[in-house]
Amino acid sequence: CGEMAGDPVAVPFFIGIKVDSLSMSPARIVDLSRMISKIDSNSLPPLVKAVMSSPTAEAVIKRLESFKNALESRKTRRQ
Repeated sequence: CGEMAGDPVAVPFFIGIKVDSLSMSPARIVDLSRMISKIDSNSLPPLVKAVMSSPTAEAVIKRLESFKNALESRKTRRQ
């Protein structure tokens, strides 16, 4: 997937389709780890379904950006 693995817009989709390893620039790891910690796994199947049924690339991008923006508005889960 090239640079896409480090794209915060695409990462939730990759996780939703069960990709378990992503290759990215080391500079992206901390930010993406924080974002991933905010993901509720129950929210991923509807995301995947919405993306896979989107009629255009623009619709896919819009849906993924919307999901990312919602994640960014959440507080990080405490462990």
